Amino acid sequence: MNSINFSLYIHWPFCVQKCSYCDLNSHVRDHIDENLWVSALINEMRTMKKCIPNAKLISIFFGGGTPSLLSALNINLIIQEANKLWQLDLQTEITLETNPSSLETRNLVEFKQAGINRISFGIQSLDNQILKLLNRSHNAEEAMFCIDKAITIFDNISVDIIYALPTQTLTTLQNTFSQLLPKKIQHISIYELTLHQNTKLYNQIEKQELHLPKEDAVSDQYNLILQECERFGYYRYEISSFSKKGYKSIHNTSYWKSRNFIGIGPGAHSRCFISSSNIEDNIFIQQPNDGLDLQTYDHSLKLQRQAAIQKTNSIQYYEIENEKIPEKWLSKVQKLGYGTKNCFVLEQTVQIQEFIMMGLRMTEGIKISDFYKRFNQNLCAVLNSNKIQKLIDYKYLDMDDENIKLTNEGIIRHSAICHYLLFTDN
Repeated sequence: MNSINFSLYIHWPFCVQKCSYCDLNSHVRDHIDENLWVSALINEMRTMKKCIPNAKLISIFFGGGTPSLLSALNINLIIQEANKLWQLDLQTEITLETNPSSLETRNLVEFKQAGINRISFGIQSLDNQILKLLNRSHNAEEAMFCIDKAITIFDNISVDIIYALPTQTLTTLQNTFSQLLPKKIQHISIYELTLHQNTKLYNQIEKQELHLPKEDAVSDQYNLILQECERFGYYRYEISSFSKKGYKSIHNTSYWKSRNFIGIGPGAHSRCFISSSNIEDNIFIQQPNDGLDLQTYDHSLKLQRQAAIQKTNSIQYYEIENEKIPEKWLSKVQKLGYGTKNCFVLEQTVQIQEFIMMGLRMTEGIKISDFYKRFNQNLCAVLNSNKIQKLIDYKYLDMDDENIKLTNEGIIRHSAICHYLLFTDN
């Protein structure tokens, strides 16, 4: 198997407190043995190395949860293990998601020394009322202090902002951007609030204790974001992502371009081309059912491995999903060396749909040659030409011999356009 480029995601599932809007795989625990969990993360990395032995690691992303709760020593251990397995270089982007609170601020220098070269702050807002409503662990003053300190340490800083929030107005949003954008920040991710069931904020909205802004107000907020980012020299390269020149997120671009990525930790996902010749040493065997004793499972595993090895060697695109509950993931890793819940070959039809949906998120769109290299098919033959022409006529889509991309009017209708292109009959 030829060498491939891939990105590595490390999931740290623990938080000090749960944000009111958060539906991510994050958990609050009174106490954990950090070294035990880090050891498990490293063990799972070693198993995944067997799946992709000839690979170049282009980015690492520590997400969560709140990975900045990890000690700098343990972050360094993980990075050093990744280097041992896949040989990092100076161009490898290594990002740490960080809460801009006083707790994490104290460790910024140590994080840099540990190998982090890109820091991403979950600011969300610089309005203290909104931060309290969201149950964030920081206030606006802490956030700005943290950013000011980070600027003296890191050359690559990203911040996350949420809009369309309850009580949020154009004035409060403008105030956030007026404070942030003049700073030496290289990247901004902008997210419209998505309500998820089983979150505190969802229940508050359902009970009408809080109210979402009207559609016109949300549109005004989005337009303000576009204007302010452009005014301060941030280039939009993806629906929600703006950067200064040369500071696109390498890691997130791997997702949008449907490249190979490996996820380590509870609830993490992987998408990667893997050779079946590695089956003897990797995880792609049916998992034991709950209650199946390990001895019986080991015997079954050997039989399945022997059968798999006899199959013709081929390269398949796998989707891998880890156990979501942290303790269940940990138990599996300790027994088997990995915490996989589901693993299967992704059908090419689904791959094509995802390639198009993710690629059209980027303002540069999809290179027709890239699509052909991946699927050995012509993109124009896959998509309905009548639909394409309608979208072009509505000025939602641009297409030439080399590229297909959404216009500024089209990109704000991304979901609807992708649904129309891929999942409707006419």
